[in-house]
Amino acid sequence: MDNGSSSVILAGRERRRDAERERRMRTKNLFFLLHSLIMPPNDSKKRMSINDLIDHTTKYIKQQEEKVEGMKKMKEKL
Repeated sequence: MDNGSSSVILAGRERRRDAERERRMRTKNLFFLLHSLIMPPNDSKKRMSINDLIDHTTKYIKQQEEKVEGMKKMKEKL
């Protein structure tokens, strides 16, 4: 390999590395945002694993759906 093609390969690796780093940071920020939206304020400092956060979020969404359905039924009775 000549010096020009090796620098192109290195530049490509650096771009992929930087893109992966950026993707990980975006994912981390999105999970942090999810945690801040789902967890009650008094529990917001408690650390959760990503799996626990997703599990908690799915349960929370189901609870909210049930709550909405209950409110719709109450509204229909009025």
